[in-house]
Amino acid sequence: TTVTFVPMQTTDRAQNALRPGVQLARDDGSFSGPSWGFLYNSMPFGMSFAKMLEFLFDANVDDAGRSGIQLAQALLDEEGGTQVAFPVVGSTAQGSGYFPRPIGKPLCNEGDFDCLAQGNGISLAGLCRSNWTLRFLKTPGEVLNLACDRLVDRGVIPSKDLSFYPSVGGESVLEPMQRREIDGFEFITPADDFDEFFPSSSPDGGILDCERSIEECTQNIGQIGARYAHYPGWHQPFLLSWMHVSKDLWYGLSPGQQDAIRRAAREAVRESYEATESIQCQRLTSMLDINDGIHQLNRDGSVRRKSGVPASARMTMTRWPEEDLKELRASTAVYLDSRAKASEAFASVYGAMLG
Repeated sequence: TTVTFVPMQTTDRAQNALRPGVQLARDDGSFSGPSWGFLYNSMPFGMSFAKMLEFLFDANVDDAGRSGIQLAQALLDEEGGTQVAFPVVGSTAQGSGYFPRPIGKPLCNEGDFDCLAQGNGISLAGLCRSNWTLRFLKTPGEVLNLACDRLVDRGVIPSKDLSFYPSVGGESVLEPMQRREIDGFEFITPADDFDEFFPSSSPDGGILDCERSIEECTQNIGQIGARYAHYPGWHQPFLLSWMHVSKDLWYGLSPGQQDAIRRAAREAVRESYEATESIQCQRLTSMLDINDGIHQLNRDGSVRRKSGVPASARMTMTRWPEEDLKELRASTAVYLDSRAKASEAFASVYGAMLG
């Protein structure tokens, strides 16, 4: 039996991205994300992709001797799920934030005096006090929010001044940036981000007045001001997208057909991850170079100045400081532990992943 997975070209990207993880489908046609679903999609500070593949396909992760996929299916079945679920697509670590100022010490280009003036960055404490509005996925946004609260509780900062823009999977955040509704965001991988947030190959040659026509505006995220690209992808070390098949259809297949589909799905996860990984470096380089010599802009397209000098729009890599990653990791543990205490199903998956 030969199995080929073919993308549905009639389904747009935003719709495809709405439900990438494990979903619970019911007899009445409704569906929702189970509380533990994001653990299978990707959780902050989760295991490596190689370890996740072992967990999903080969390991005995619970006392019943089930694999990670079998555990997920059992939990879906217990809740009356009407579909069989398994992963079919893997993707690499995502960027962990495009911000107007660097959280850590940026890797400044020669002669970029505005970047050099940022010193060692504003740190997590500065982010929590930034008065920014950010677009983050729900779980990492809640972890970041908790980390800020913990800094307040310990007296590291007097108060928190950070808000979050509602996140809709697959919805571009370029327009909210162009409208200046948000100050920063995380999204996907460099390959996707370069295509999504740099609408013109000639940044100064497009339609730069966002006040006149937001639909046609071509200001990119560096021109808007979110020029500092952060790593590592602590919030999402990888991405797994799952396929859901109606049980009526699935159990109408022969065991041989089912086995062939599962084998093909396993290979597709690995191959898609490797394919995505193979293009990230080139796309990241393009992103870092495209705004060389380009200035930041105001919403009406006029040049933005700092102390009378045009502000650089060049994209610049920035690593989160180690002490901030330590705080985010600790906050992640507190967050996940609280979720496990509230849900037996969540606790079973989280506990299996911790080993």
